[in-house]
Amino acid sequence: MLLETAPVAPTSRPQYNLGCLTDIPCGEFYQMPDGTYVLDAGMGVTNTIIGPQNSFKTAILMMFHMTILERYLGTGLLFFDSEESFKYSRLNRAKKRFARLSKEIFDEDHTDLIQVTHQYQMMGDDYFEATKRLAKERQKLRDNKKKTMPFPGKNGEFIKEVPRLFVFFDSMSETKTKSVEDSVVDKNNVGQGSSQTVYMKDGNAKTQMVRQMGYLASVGHMAYSMTGHVGKTIQIEKYEPVAPALSYSKRGISPKGLPGKTEYLNNNYWEIFDAKPLVNSSSDKSAKYPKYDADRDKDTVDLMVVSTVQTRNKNGVSGFRYEFIVSQSEGLLPSLTEFHYVKALRGNYGVGGNDQNFFMELYPHQNLKRTTIRQLLDDDPKLCQAVKLTADLAQIQQLWRMEERYVVTPAELYQSMIDKGYDWDILLDTREWWTYMEDEKDLLPRMTIMDLLAVHAGELKLPWYDKEVKRRQKAAA
Repeated sequence: MLLETAPVAPTSRPQYNLGCLTDIPCGEFYQMPDGTYVLDAGMGVTNTIIGPQNSFKTAILMMFHMTILERYLGTGLLFFDSEESFKYSRLNRAKKRFARLSKEIFDEDHTDLIQVTHQYQMMGDDYFEATKRLAKERQKLRDNKKKTMPFPGKNGEFIKEVPRLFVFFDSMSETKTKSVEDSVVDKNNVGQGSSQTVYMKDGNAKTQMVRQMGYLASVGHMAYSMTGHVGKTIQIEKYEPVAPALSYSKRGISPKGLPGKTEYLNNNYWEIFDAKPLVNSSSDKSAKYPKYDADRDKDTVDLMVVSTVQTRNKNGVSGFRYEFIVSQSEGLLPSLTEFHYVKALRGNYGVGGNDQNFFMELYPHQNLKRTTIRQLLDDDPKLCQAVKLTADLAQIQQLWRMEERYVVTPAELYQSMIDKGYDWDILLDTREWWTYMEDEKDLLPRMTIMDLLAVHAGELKLPWYDKEVKRRQKAAA
């Protein structure tokens, strides 16, 4: 060892799979002892999404958190609402998209899984200090609270961790500190010179908070997330070029009420550029992917496309552009987002047929139409898995440099698996995300796109497949 007195960093720092196109850009596959692959990607310990008002920042980040609560038993969410407008009813509408969470009750009397606190009840700095104290308490949790993750650790053993508690500041822009707020309200008139200095102190206080988040998250088995507002940058010199703080940030726009350190101290930093109705065409203003009768009306505004760029990514490529599909009534729609990516943004990648009638090349027997795809994605988990695997493959080929033996089209991959004796009806009855190994017993088998590529290349035989075939044969007998 080069430095005996210094601890050695772990082999990996697991992230939480989110889907919705966010995993591959910041992901890395690890091979398990049985030869299968697990994807370390998704939500890190510090995450921020910024954008203009009414651009669905909260809806997107809230759906990410609920995905984690659904998949990783033992995790929890502390939600600090600085804008004092969030209601538990939003959680109860969103939970319908999750099998386990749909059975939960979300209100002020049931706070074991999600607890909402409004800023009028507790100022932002007091709330942050409370999370610091909690982090110190959680640092002392015993080993029997830890769960096993399918990632390599010291001496070939799997990494273990206490399931994380997520802290969500919505928004950090409007988060206020008690000492500063008291000074402004009690001692200064609006516009008074001394109040301007007070607001500088507010920025310093937030800087201290943001700088501590990564450390607290790591030692306290926690994670921090924030939303933030943006506004136009005021340029004093008319002809002086103004470079964005980050390479892929939108020029002329800057975060408001956020310390500058926020841009550099996050695992993931997403910037929303705009949000607008997702209509079929310039002449047909109905929803591109209708579900209800109202979606077929002219000038419908329920289905929105949120153009987003990941401008900071500590675990992968920066600059990847997302088009998140959000329903104002149902929230973020992950499977429709993935379908829109391969169909519209990647030019029918893995999608056969024509504009009116088409199919997924990994699920060719299901006829699809623009007007039916949204409902079918809600009703058919295998279709969702086919879309997810197709989107993962499309992202890998767009963002990564894969070895030649893994370069394959979805149609070729489909036939290759059949030639090797696999049944796609079984292959699509799977999940691609990892979870704690103690909680896998009653879940579908895990199968990532890298597993399929390895089978295609002749490097792997899926270890769970024969057992699953026998289970189905026994159930049918």
